[in-house]
Amino acid sequence: MLVNHSGQLDEISLSTFSGRGTKTDNLKQLPYIGQLIEDNFHTGTLKFVRLLQLMPNSVIIPHCDYLELEEGFTRIHVPLHTDENCFSAENNSVYQMKFGEVWMIDASQVHSAASFSQTARTHMVLDFKHTQELGQLFKHALPDNVGASGVNLVDRPPVPKKMLDSVKALSALLT
Repeated sequence: MLVNHSGQLDEISLSTFSGRGTKTDNLKQLPYIGQLIEDNFHTGTLKFVRLLQLMPNSVIIPHCDYLELEEGFTRIHVPLHTDENCFSAENNSVYQMKFGEVWMIDASQVHSAASFSQTARTHMVLDFKHTQELGQLFKHALPDNVGASGVNLVDRPPVPKKMLDSVKALSALLT
């Protein structure tokens, strides 16, 4: 945790609060990351910043965030270390967030991630007060292709009917 409500390292839960987030000692020990945030983002509505690491050959199961909150946040992902064997998914789309890119995801939708890599995938994740205007978050002009559909999508063949039927048959065993 780099930024949160109190600045305390043990505060890891997302919550709503007024004002901007407070830097933790972790961020104070990472001046380059702090400068990256200050140089590129308007931080007046910044609530949380975390470094998330997905270990090699691991999966984050599909889930939704912000369920306990009245309103979610606008979430930005900045891949700091990744490779071609790391994938993310939102609803039915699978894509790759590449180094040097900045992504906004709707974390209130079903999303997941997988690493089939031999090295850890590390993302800086920034949560801002919820806004529909991405331009309000960045200090620099956004490129014309922001929000372009189909960027870095992974082509996935349809699931064969026999396999789909087999998975559905498991519902008799699982609740």
